[in-house]
Amino acid sequence: MESLDFSDLKLPSSDVAALRRLAAIRRSSEEHLAIVLQFPEVGFRLDFDAARAGSELRQFKHAHQMCLMHTTHLEMATKIKATYILDSYLWAVMQLNPIAVYSSARSLMELRLITAYVGHLLVEAQKGSGGDWRERGERFFNVILQARFGTSDPDAQHLLQANGCPETIMQPFRIAKARAFVAQQHPWVREHYALLSDFVHPNLSSQRTAGAYAGEQEIAHSSGGGKLIMTKPSPVIQYQFPMPEPGRRAVSQTATRALENMLGIVESMNEMPRTPYAEDELVARTGSPLGMTMPTPPTVPVRPSIGRNEPCPCGSGKKYKKCHGGVVPN
Repeated sequence: MESLDFSDLKLPSSDVAALRRLAAIRRSSEEHLAIVLQFPEVGFRLDFDAARAGSELRQFKHAHQMCLMHTTHLEMATKIKATYILDSYLWAVMQLNPIAVYSSARSLMELRLITAYVGHLLVEAQKGSGGDWRERGERFFNVILQARFGTSDPDAQHLLQANGCPETIMQPFRIAKARAFVAQQHPWVREHYALLSDFVHPNLSSQRTAGAYAGEQEIAHSSGGGKLIMTKPSPVIQYQFPMPEPGRRAVSQTATRALENMLGIVESMNEMPRTPYAEDELVARTGSPLGMTMPTPPTVPVRPSIGRNEPCPCGSGKKYKKCHGGVVPN
Protein backbone atom coordinates (compact mmCIF):
# COMPACT_ATOMS: atom_id res chain seq x y z
CA MET A 1 0.00 0.00 0.00
CA GLU A 2 1.37 3.40 -0.96
CA SER A 3 2.15 5.98 1.71
CA LEU A 4 -1.12 7.42 2.98
CA ASP A 5 -1.67 11.12 3.59
CA PHE A 6 -4.45 11.75 6.10
CA SER A 7 -3.84 15.49 6.34
CA ASP A 8 -6.37 16.33 3.61
CA LEU A 9 -9.26 14.55 5.34
CA LYS A 10 -9.85 17.37 7.87
CA LEU A 11 -9.80 15.02 10.85
CA PRO A 12 -8.91 15.77 14.48
CA SER A 13 -5.20 15.41 15.27
CA SER A 14 -5.84 12.48 17.64
CA ASP A 15 -7.54 10.54 14.84
CA VAL A 16 -4.72 11.32 12.41
CA ALA A 17 -2.17 10.10 14.96
CA ALA A 18 -4.04 6.80 15.38
CA LEU A 19 -4.36 6.36 11.61
CA ARG A 20 -0.66 6.98 11.09
CA ARG A 21 0.20 4.30 13.63
CA LEU A 22 -2.17 1.90 11.88
CA ALA A 23 -0.52 2.70 8.53
CA ALA A 24 2.91 2.05 10.07
CA ILE A 25 1.73 -1.32 11.40
CA ARG A 26 0.37 -2.10 7.94
CA ARG A 27 3.71 -1.35 6.27
CA SER A 28 5.62 -3.43 8.80
CA SER A 29 3.20 -6.32 8.36
CA GLU A 30 3.56 -6.21 4.58
CA GLU A 31 7.34 -6.40 4.85
CA HIS A 32 7.11 -9.34 7.23
CA LEU A 33 4.55 -11.27 5.21
CA ALA A 34 6.13 -10.70 1.79
CA ILE A 35 8.43 -13.67 2.39
CA VAL A 36 6.95 -16.90 1.00
CA LEU A 37 6.53 -19.55 3.68
CA GLN A 38 5.14 -23.02 3.12
CA PHE A 39 4.03 -25.39 5.87
CA PRO A 40 2.65 -28.91 5.46
CA GLU A 41 -0.98 -29.43 6.41
CA VAL A 42 -1.30 -32.03 9.14
CA GLY A 43 -4.12 -34.32 10.21
CA PHE A 44 -7.31 -33.74 12.18
CA ARG A 45 -6.57 -36.37 14.83
CA LEU A 46 -3.80 -37.29 17.22
CA ASP A 47 -2.61 -40.83 16.49
CA PHE A 48 -1.18 -42.46 19.60
CA ASP A 49 -1.62 -45.96 18.21
CA ALA A 50 0.06 -47.81 15.36
CA ALA A 51 3.81 -47.25 15.27
CA ARG A 52 3.76 -44.97 18.35
CA ALA A 53 1.84 -47.33 20.65
CA GLY A 54 4.91 -48.71 22.39
CA SER A 55 6.79 -45.45 22.91
CA GLU A 56 5.59 -42.68 25.22
CA LEU A 57 8.37 -40.44 23.90
CA ARG A 58 7.16 -40.80 20.33
CA GLN A 59 3.58 -40.14 21.44
CA PHE A 60 4.68 -37.03 23.32
CA LYS A 61 6.64 -35.72 20.35
CA HIS A 62 3.69 -36.43 18.07
CA ALA A 63 1.26 -34.43 20.23
CA HIS A 64 3.72 -31.55 20.53
CA GLN A 65 4.55 -31.39 16.85
CA MET A 66 0.93 -31.69 15.67
CA CYS A 67 -0.14 -28.84 17.97
CA LEU A 68 2.84 -26.76 16.97
CA MET A 69 2.12 -27.13 13.26
CA HIS A 70 -1.58 -26.28 13.60
CA THR A 71 -0.73 -23.25 15.74
CA THR A 72 1.78 -22.10 13.14
CA HIS A 73 -0.93 -22.26 10.48
CA LEU A 74 -3.30 -20.26 12.71
CA GLU A 75 -0.62 -17.69 13.41
CA MET A 76 0.14 -17.07 9.75
CA ALA A 77 -3.52 -16.99 8.74
CA THR A 78 -4.37 -14.53 11.51
CA LYS A 79 -1.54 -12.18 10.55
CA ILE A 80 -2.62 -12.15 6.91
CA LYS A 81 -6.32 -11.73 7.77
CA ALA A 82 -5.50 -8.82 10.08
CA THR A 83 -3.48 -7.17 7.33
CA TYR A 84 -6.30 -7.55 4.80
CA ILE A 85 -8.82 -6.08 7.25
CA LEU A 86 -6.45 -3.22 8.03
CA ASP A 87 -6.15 -2.61 4.29
CA SER A 88 -9.93 -2.37 4.08
CA TYR A 89 -10.15 0.02 7.01
CA LEU A 90 -7.45 2.37 5.75
CA TRP A 91 -8.92 2.35 2.23
CA ALA A 92 -12.36 3.17 3.65
CA VAL A 93 -10.87 6.01 5.68
CA MET A 94 -9.18 7.51 2.63
CA GLN A 95 -12.49 7.34 0.76
CA LEU A 96 -14.44 8.64 3.79
CA ASN A 97 -16.80 5.75 3.14
CA PRO A 98 -18.74 5.45 6.41
CA ILE A 99 -20.30 2.03 5.82
CA ALA A 100 -16.95 0.50 4.91
CA VAL A 101 -15.27 2.22 7.89
CA TYR A 102 -17.75 0.75 10.37
CA SER A 103 -17.76 -2.68 8.69
CA SER A 104 -14.00 -3.07 8.58
CA ALA A 105 -13.66 -1.68 12.11
CA ARG A 106 -16.08 -4.34 13.34
CA SER A 107 -14.21 -7.10 11.46
CA LEU A 108 -10.96 -5.95 13.04
CA MET A 109 -12.57 -5.95 16.48
CA GLU A 110 -14.07 -9.42 16.00
CA LEU A 111 -10.70 -10.82 14.98
CA ARG A 112 -9.18 -9.27 18.10
CA LEU A 113 -11.89 -10.77 20.32
CA ILE A 114 -11.60 -14.27 18.86
CA THR A 115 -7.79 -14.21 18.90
CA ALA A 116 -7.71 -13.20 22.56
CA TYR A 117 -10.31 -15.83 23.46
CA VAL A 118 -8.49 -18.63 21.64
CA GLY A 119 -5.24 -17.63 23.33
CA HIS A 120 -6.99 -17.82 26.70
CA LEU A 121 -8.37 -21.30 25.94
CA LEU A 122 -4.94 -22.53 24.86
CA VAL A 123 -3.37 -21.26 28.09
CA GLU A 124 -6.07 -23.05 30.06
CA ALA A 125 -5.43 -26.23 28.07
CA GLN A 126 -1.77 -26.12 29.11
CA LYS A 127 -2.57 -26.32 32.79
CA GLY A 128 -1.86 -29.61 34.54
CA SER A 129 0.91 -31.85 35.80
CA GLY A 130 3.56 -33.77 33.92
CA GLY A 131 1.66 -37.00 34.29
CA ASP A 132 -1.35 -35.80 32.30
CA TRP A 133 0.64 -34.70 29.25
CA ARG A 134 -1.60 -36.68 26.92
CA GLU A 135 -4.82 -35.10 28.23
CA ARG A 136 -3.29 -31.63 27.95
CA GLY A 137 -2.16 -32.36 24.42
CA GLU A 138 -5.65 -33.48 23.41
CA ARG A 139 -7.31 -30.40 24.98
CA PHE A 140 -4.85 -28.06 23.29
CA PHE A 141 -5.22 -29.88 19.97
CA ASN A 142 -9.02 -29.62 20.04
CA VAL A 143 -8.93 -25.88 20.75
CA ILE A 144 -6.53 -25.16 17.92
CA LEU A 145 -8.51 -27.34 15.50
CA GLN A 146 -11.72 -25.49 16.35
CA ALA A 147 -9.95 -22.16 15.93
CA ARG A 148 -8.75 -23.17 12.47
CA PHE A 149 -11.67 -25.12 11.09
CA GLY A 150 -14.82 -24.23 13.05
CA THR A 151 -17.51 -23.17 10.57
CA SER A 152 -21.26 -22.60 10.24
CA ASP A 153 -21.26 -23.67 6.59
CA PRO A 154 -22.94 -27.12 6.30
CA ASP A 155 -21.06 -27.96 3.11
CA ALA A 156 -17.73 -27.15 4.74
CA GLN A 157 -18.69 -29.19 7.80
CA HIS A 158 -19.55 -32.17 5.62
CA LEU A 159 -16.20 -31.91 3.80
CA LEU A 160 -14.29 -31.67 7.07
CA GLN A 161 -16.10 -34.67 8.53
CA ALA A 162 -15.41 -36.70 5.38
CA ASN A 163 -11.72 -36.00 5.89
CA GLY A 164 -11.70 -37.19 9.49
CA CYS A 165 -12.32 -33.97 11.40
CA PRO A 166 -14.08 -34.65 14.74
CA GLU A 167 -17.64 -33.37 14.81
CA THR A 168 -17.13 -31.87 18.27
CA ILE A 169 -14.82 -29.12 16.98
CA MET A 170 -16.69 -28.15 13.81
CA GLN A 171 -18.74 -25.32 15.32
CA PRO A 172 -16.97 -21.93 15.32
CA PHE A 173 -16.22 -20.06 18.52
CA ARG A 174 -19.06 -17.67 19.32
CA ILE A 175 -18.27 -13.99 19.24
CA ALA A 176 -20.51 -13.37 22.26
CA LYS A 177 -18.30 -15.56 24.47
CA ALA A 178 -15.16 -13.94 23.13
CA ARG A 179 -16.62 -10.46 23.67
CA ALA A 180 -17.61 -11.30 27.25
CA PHE A 181 -14.10 -12.60 27.97
CA VAL A 182 -12.28 -9.54 26.62
CA ALA A 183 -14.79 -7.16 28.24
CA GLN A 184 -13.65 -8.42 31.64
CA GLN A 185 -10.35 -6.59 31.07
CA HIS A 186 -11.65 -3.86 28.74
CA PRO A 187 -15.20 -2.76 29.64
CA TRP A 188 -15.42 -0.42 26.61
CA VAL A 189 -15.61 -3.48 24.34
CA ARG A 190 -19.34 -4.07 24.83
CA GLU A 191 -20.40 -0.50 24.08
CA HIS A 192 -18.09 -0.08 21.11
CA TYR A 193 -19.10 -3.39 19.55
CA ALA A 194 -22.77 -2.41 19.92
CA LEU A 195 -22.04 0.89 18.17
CA LEU A 196 -20.26 -0.80 15.26
CA SER A 197 -23.03 -3.38 14.86
CA ASP A 198 -25.68 -0.66 14.90
CA PHE A 199 -24.02 1.09 11.97
CA VAL A 200 -23.54 -2.12 9.99
CA HIS A 201 -27.18 -3.21 10.24
CA PRO A 202 -29.94 -1.41 8.25
CA ASN A 203 -31.44 0.56 11.13
CA LEU A 204 -31.51 4.13 12.42
CA SER A 205 -27.77 4.44 13.03
CA SER A 206 -26.76 3.16 9.61
CA GLN A 207 -29.30 5.46 7.96
CA ARG A 208 -27.37 8.37 9.45
CA THR A 209 -24.48 7.47 7.17
CA ALA A 210 -26.63 8.39 4.14
CA GLY A 211 -27.29 12.00 5.10
CA ALA A 212 -25.99 14.93 7.10
CA TYR A 213 -27.72 17.51 9.26
CA ALA A 214 -27.93 20.80 7.35
CA GLY A 215 -29.30 22.82 10.27
CA GLU A 216 -32.69 24.44 10.84
CA GLN A 217 -33.90 26.14 7.70
CA GLU A 218 -37.09 27.64 6.29
CA ILE A 219 -36.26 26.40 2.79
CA ALA A 220 -35.05 22.95 1.74
CA HIS A 221 -33.06 23.13 -1.51
CA SER A 222 -32.16 20.67 -4.24
CA SER A 223 -29.33 20.95 -6.77
CA GLY A 224 -31.86 21.04 -9.62
CA GLY A 225 -33.22 24.33 -8.32
CA GLY A 226 -36.25 22.94 -6.51
CA LYS A 227 -37.30 24.39 -3.16
CA LEU A 228 -39.58 23.32 -0.35
CA ILE A 229 -40.70 26.34 1.66
CA MET A 230 -41.78 25.72 5.26
CA THR A 231 -43.84 27.90 7.56
CA LYS A 232 -41.06 28.01 10.17
CA PRO A 233 -37.44 26.87 10.48
CA SER A 234 -37.22 23.10 10.75
CA PRO A 235 -34.40 20.51 10.90
CA VAL A 236 -33.22 19.66 7.39
CA ILE A 237 -31.27 16.54 6.38
CA GLN A 238 -29.17 16.78 3.24
CA TYR A 239 -28.66 13.70 1.03
CA GLN A 240 -25.83 13.45 -1.45
CA PHE A 241 -23.36 10.84 -2.68
CA PRO A 242 -20.62 10.93 -1.75
CA MET A 243 -20.87 12.98 1.43
CA PRO A 244 -17.70 13.44 3.51
CA GLU A 245 -19.27 14.39 6.83
CA PRO A 246 -20.67 10.92 7.73
CA GLY A 247 -17.30 9.47 6.74
CA ARG A 248 -15.43 11.82 9.07
CA ARG A 249 -17.83 10.99 11.87
CA ALA A 250 -17.24 7.27 11.28
CA VAL A 251 -13.47 7.74 11.43
CA SER A 252 -13.71 9.75 14.65
CA GLN A 253 -15.82 7.02 16.23
CA THR A 254 -13.48 4.19 15.22
CA ALA A 255 -9.85 5.27 14.67
CA THR A 256 -8.61 5.06 18.25
CA ARG A 257 -10.43 1.80 18.94
CA ALA A 258 -9.27 0.31 15.64
CA LEU A 259 -5.70 0.97 16.75
CA GLU A 260 -6.38 -0.63 20.14
CA ASN A 261 -7.89 -3.67 18.44
CA MET A 262 -4.98 -4.02 16.03
CA LEU A 263 -2.50 -3.81 18.90
CA GLY A 264 -4.65 -6.32 20.78
CA ILE A 265 -4.34 -8.79 17.90
CA VAL A 266 -0.55 -8.38 17.91
CA GLU A 267 -0.39 -8.84 21.68
CA SER A 268 -2.63 -11.92 21.62
CA MET A 269 -0.58 -13.57 18.89
CA ASN A 270 2.68 -12.83 20.70
CA GLU A 271 1.36 -14.34 23.94
CA MET A 272 -0.46 -17.29 22.40
CA PRO A 273 1.20 -20.61 23.34
CA ARG A 274 2.35 -22.70 20.39
CA THR A 275 2.34 -26.07 22.17
CA PRO A 276 0.68 -27.66 25.20
CA TYR A 277 4.04 -28.14 26.88
CA ALA A 278 6.38 -25.69 28.57
CA GLU A 279 10.00 -25.46 27.46
CA ASP A 280 11.37 -27.19 30.57
CA GLU A 281 9.00 -30.12 29.98
CA LEU A 282 10.11 -30.36 26.36
CA VAL A 283 13.75 -30.41 27.43
CA ALA A 284 13.12 -33.00 30.14
CA ARG A 285 11.30 -35.37 27.80
CA THR A 286 13.05 -34.84 24.47
CA GLY A 287 16.37 -33.22 25.34
CA SER A 288 15.53 -30.17 23.21
CA PRO A 289 13.58 -26.94 23.89
CA LEU A 290 12.11 -27.42 20.41
CA GLY A 291 10.72 -30.83 21.30
CA MET A 292 12.31 -32.45 18.28
CA THR A 293 15.69 -33.59 17.02
CA MET A 294 17.13 -31.13 14.54
CA PRO A 295 19.35 -32.58 11.78
CA THR A 296 23.02 -31.76 12.04
CA PRO A 297 24.21 -29.87 8.97
CA PRO A 298 26.82 -31.80 6.98
CA THR A 299 30.42 -30.85 7.46
CA VAL A 300 31.88 -29.34 4.31
CA PRO A 301 35.57 -30.22 3.95
CA VAL A 302 37.85 -27.24 3.53
CA ARG A 303 40.30 -27.67 0.70
CA PRO A 304 43.83 -26.50 1.47
CA SER A 305 45.19 -23.69 -0.65
CA ILE A 306 47.40 -24.86 -3.51
CA GLY A 307 50.51 -23.02 -4.58
CA ARG A 308 50.88 -22.21 -8.27
CA ASN A 309 54.08 -24.28 -8.53
CA GLU A 310 52.77 -27.28 -6.60
CA PRO A 311 51.52 -30.45 -8.36
CA CYS A 312 47.96 -30.12 -9.60
CA PRO A 313 45.58 -32.14 -7.36
CA CYS A 314 43.95 -33.69 -10.45
CA GLY A 315 46.90 -36.11 -10.65
CA SER A 316 48.19 -35.03 -14.04
CA GLY A 317 51.74 -34.54 -12.71
CA LYS A 318 51.83 -30.97 -14.01
CA LYS A 319 52.27 -27.87 -11.92
CA TYR A 320 49.01 -26.35 -10.78
CA LYS A 321 49.57 -23.16 -12.80
CA LYS A 322 50.08 -25.23 -15.96
CA CYS A 323 47.02 -27.42 -15.42
CA HIS A 324 43.83 -26.27 -13.81
CA GLY A 325 44.98 -22.74 -13.07
CA GLY A 326 43.09 -21.28 -10.16
CA VAL A 327 40.22 -23.80 -10.16
CA VAL A 328 40.28 -26.66 -7.67
CA PRO A 329 38.59 -29.67 -9.29
CA ASN A 330 35.57 -31.13 -7.46
